[in-house]
Amino acid sequence: MAPHNITTLTPDIVSKWIPTRHQASHKGSVGKVAILAGSNRMIGAAILAAKACLRVGAGLVYVLTIED
Repeated sequence: MAPHNITTLTPDIVSKWIPTRHQASHKGSVGKVAILAGSNRMIGAAILAAKACLRVGAGLVYVLTIED
């Protein structure tokens, strides 16, 4: 078997991929996400996905799911 090339992601490595935000940016200018997910009384995955989007830097997240 061929050896695996494994690299540990560190904050220094990842920070090179993430652009810096302009000082005057706002939630509408840094990325919008729409999540279509969930079913009747089962929207947990949609909530987790929305929280993840906000955590990684989306400015505005819409969750579109079934009405209860």
